[in-house]
Amino acid sequence: MSSLPFSSIREFIRFVEHCIRHPYRPVSYSSLGKLIRELYSIAYTVFPDRSLSFYVRSVVRCFFVDEISEGHYIVRGLREFGDHYPTYHVFYFPRERRYRCECQLRLYGYVRRICTHIGAVAIYRRVIQDVDIANRFFKWCELVRKSVQLPC
Repeated sequence: MSSLPFSSIREFIRFVEHCIRHPYRPVSYSSLGKLIRELYSIAYTVFPDRSLSFYVRSVVRCFFVDEISEGHYIVRGLREFGDHYPTYHVFYFPRERRYRCECQLRLYGYVRRICTHIGAVAIYRRVIQDVDIANRFFKWCELVRKSVQLPC
């Protein structure tokens, strides 16, 4: 497979936004575009009535989620989205069926009930339940991470 059409996180964000805004326009790497539209659909069913920005940010972030243990996830911080820390820990509590992100414990965190770190983890959790989507997601996830080369 040749190199992806983006080499920075900003270009990847634009690509995701284009795929979500214009679902019927053809894009290069159409299988990635199709996956992004599926991720958007998942995000929309989990969190209806959110802004386009919320969906774009959550879909982009879900490519940078790592599961540490059951119910504990790490989401890479992205400066392009205003993150001040390299990683954010998100916890899922199955009994309460609630998520908690450590960004909610920091400055202005009390303002946010649902952040895009939580949105990304919710998408990720839905993706890994569907084997077909999960296989494609993890393949593209690896390629995207290599392509955009985030700082450590």
